[in-house]
Amino acid sequence: MARLRSFPEIGRVELIRHFTLTDADEAFLRKFRTGRNLFGAAVQLCALPWLGYVPDDVSSAPAAAVGRLSQCLGVPMGELRDYGARSQTRTDHLREIAAYAGWRCAAGTMSSSPSRCGA
Repeated sequence: MARLRSFPEIGRVELIRHFTLTDADEAFLRKFRTGRNLFGAAVQLCALPWLGYVPDDVSSAPAAAVGRLSQCLGVPMGELRDYGARSQTRTDHLREIAAYAGWRCAAGTMSSSPSRCGA
């Protein structure tokens, strides 16, 4: 259960494959107006297909991934630290991200747990 709370290490190939945003991804993410929400949503969007779930502690994403997204989005890395202070924010964003990415969840549920959602 502890492994669901934070991110594992990431290799170079995984970093490039999963933490590269498309133009459509960037357009979708721009609706999350503040820097911290934009950044947190981007991490969730990239983590979902990589891991099959989003760890509880979004700010524990690998430094290389955070740096890559920071550069791409033009948002300082420190903005991620303040993301999701309200757990409902993370859940609401994850619902939107899952729908955008084509993930479906069991009726009436939304969880970062891999057993609840699938592509």
